[in-house]
Amino acid sequence: MVLISHASGTLASGYSGWLYPLRWFSNGEYGVEIFFVLSGYLITSILIREYDAIGKLDIKAFYCRRILRIFPAFYLYLFFIVALDWMGLIKISGADFGFAATHLINYGQAIVLLFKIPDTGSTDYWFIGHFWSLSMEEQFYWMWPLTLLLLLRTRWYGVLVAVILAMPLIRFSSYYLFPGLRGQLGMMLHTGSDGIFSGCLLAICMARHPQFSKKLLFSPWIVAGLVLYVYGIAPMIDHVMPRGFGMVLGITLVIGAITMFIANVLLQEGTTWYHWLLESKALVFLGRISYSVYLWQQVFLTTENSTFFGKWPINLVAALVTGWMSYRYVELPFIRLKDKYFHSHKKAEPPLPVMPISVPSS
Repeated sequence: MVLISHASGTLASGYSGWLYPLRWFSNGEYGVEIFFVLSGYLITSILIREYDAIGKLDIKAFYCRRILRIFPAFYLYLFFIVALDWMGLIKISGADFGFAATHLINYGQAIVLLFKIPDTGSTDYWFIGHFWSLSMEEQFYWMWPLTLLLLLRTRWYGVLVAVILAMPLIRFSSYYLFPGLRGQLGMMLHTGSDGIFSGCLLAICMARHPQFSKKLLFSPWIVAGLVLYVYGIAPMIDHVMPRGFGMVLGITLVIGAITMFIANVLLQEGTTWYHWLLESKALVFLGRISYSVYLWQQVFLTTENSTFFGKWPINLVAALVTGWMSYRYVELPFIRLKDKYFHSHKKAEPPLPVMPISVPSS
């Protein structure tokens, strides 16, 4: 969904004519939220499995796994962007490079306003702007293991529910109290993490209450309704309602629908037609290389790239090929190193359901 959304900007008339159906799948904002819910679910499931196996969390091993999984491909891409800037092909300020490199770019506006930093002067922010989502993920990684450990020991799971329900109110307050931060309202951890925490809550429910709402979620009408809402009703609501509604409350309703659908996928255990679709070789392959594709697609899916590789649909192919190369020659060696020295613990019982899409947290 993110790729299709970004690529639309490289077509003079967008998705029109015979390409019009792509508009239904070009909502990048919803695509990112799907990723966040999946990420929260996967990370929390791994940590709960470890806690149940050994009675504690190996925090050091967790961060070693995260570093080996995320940093090599990320900093290689950032080095490439620095090289483009050095050659004068693009212009990105040192401040924005610093925000990106330290995973603070989602708080860039806040830092600039707080410390009264002059205009950064970046004219090609696009090439690093997508790192807001990775920055939120990294900030989540830093706080979640110890927070989850506290929740598991105290069983205060209601705190997580309260945080998710409070997020729209926090966004509403921030929207009016800090108008200068509206551009990053859904990008900061304290205002836009209800997707991640919804995935975390789902993992806790699956591990501690595996039969919750199972009969309700098994209903094919529920599945159809969730899909209809995310791809049909919610976009129409966003179109007719003021922008503030979708940013404050509308996205929370979409997150709820996404979380329920993922719960249904897990509880159905591969018995429905959409499991066949999600587990197809093409989607599994795309999931496997998705992190590197996420990193590199900004280079190709932009009108700033006037080369042959910036033309639609060549740019989509170029993004996928480059993503595969990054996965094969950068990510994979470090994944093997991570798996060799920093195993996650497994219980002596049937494994957790395998998600059909692999994300950086897997």
